[in-house]
Amino acid sequence: FSSPPEAASSHENGEHTEGADHDEHTEETDVLTLSQKVIETSDIRWNTAGPQEIPHEIIFPGKIAAVQDHLAQLSARVPGVVTGVYKHLGDTVKKGEVLARIESTELGRLRLNYQQKQKNLQQIQARYTLEQRFIEHTQTLINALGRSQSMAPLHNKLTQQAVGTERSLLTQAYTRYRLAEQRHQREQTLLQKQATTLADAQQAEKQWVDAQADYQGSVEQILRERQFTLIRLEQERNQAQTDRDLAQQALSVLNVSLTETGTAYILRSPITGTLLAKY
Repeated sequence: FSSPPEAASSHENGEHTEGADHDEHTEETDVLTLSQKVIETSDIRWNTAGPQEIPHEIIFPGKIAAVQDHLAQLSARVPGVVTGVYKHLGDTVKKGEVLARIESTELGRLRLNYQQKQKNLQQIQARYTLEQRFIEHTQTLINALGRSQSMAPLHNKLTQQAVGTERSLLTQAYTRYRLAEQRHQREQTLLQKQATTLADAQQAEKQWVDAQADYQGSVEQILRERQFTLIRLEQERNQAQTDRDLAQQALSVLNVSLTETGTAYILRSPITGTLLAKY
């Protein structure tokens, strides 16, 4: 809308002519004249037309909320009694900071079970390693018997690892072997000096060979038994490994340390932020 200054001034002065009446009548069909009061009441403004940036705003109802990807909801993963709360609503916490402490008998049971399974696995592994070493030494001794090498060092090492009836069997067989060996050597010396008969020397040699065979047979018997024991221990070790892994998994899902003991469950903050709510 526009209000030409000329039209307003002409009406105020009361000056008009017949021609002017005709012109004014013509202008009134094209121009709307508004009073100052109407202009102010209607908040009508005048400005020069031209290119301008028109602001565009859309208003919707809504609420302010935290980004879900940045939220962490915590809860105790085991039943128990809360014995300490160290952070409250509005407190700022750092990642890894302790929020609460819970005493849980269930957690204590799981930890004890894991420790027992771990100890059992270690014991079986130690026995398995010992059997492997014994079998290696036994095989080395058998090879030495076949090559007629000195067996004393190997025998001593083997009897240190043998237990119970095995040690008694090895000791008796080795004693007979050593006595037969010494008699054989003595008869050979006497035979060279013609102080014994050939038959006695041959008899001593036969006894020495038989004692060596008996000793080797004892060693091989013990070797076979130990090999069966090793197979059984390997099965026990695999089962103990499975049992330990299951016990470890039961603790891992609770996000607790495997080295800690007792019934205390410590609730820690997984992120750095502000405590918003408690349930």
